[in-house]
Amino acid sequence: MRRWFPPDPTLGQIPGEWRSEKTWPPQDQKVQAFYLEPDHSLGNQSPSTSAVHSLKYIPSIGVDVGWEAFDLQPDQRPVDAFSLVYDSTPIETENAILGTPEIQLRASATAPLANWFARLSDVAPDGSVTLITIGGLNGAQRESMANSQDLEPGKIYSLRLPMRFTSWIFPMGHRIRVSISNAQWPMF
Repeated sequence: MRRWFPPDPTLGQIPGEWRSEKTWPPQDQKVQAFYLEPDHSLGNQSPSTSAVHSLKYIPSIGVDVGWEAFDLQPDQRPVDAFSLVYDSTPIETENAILGTPEIQLRASATAPLANWFARLSDVAPDGSVTLITIGGLNGAQRESMANSQDLEPGKIYSLRLPMRFTSWIFPMGHRIRVSISNAQWPMF
């Protein structure tokens, strides 16, 4: 289980400890849903109102995230500036994640080809943002990787973005962040 560390690509050691489970998923596992709120917060309950959040396509964003998803990454704030960002309130007790998070979006595009990327991050009290895991989806492959289908511009699709397996312990006072972008160059 990885414990919080500052965003630093030159970090020599990642803090944490090994965890062994007799079954998968772990017996004490609780699945927790978070919702993207109209005010860009990350909430525990389905929002009572809906909102449309627009994201401008900038094909060059993402280099600040790094070259490879498994590398240690720099602070995510530069790429978050070009993303839709949703933050939880500060965590009141230590909270852990173990497994494969996923993002479910209702989204549309203005073009027949579009990508969506989701990043799960830890926001420290000083504002620094450490990447935990990432996932992406080529919109043309929303139903099948073998049979790509162009998007119908303006049509709203239900999209599932699985993220890479991860472990992380959020310390008290930190915030959970979900960032959505439509480019992740050069990683994808």
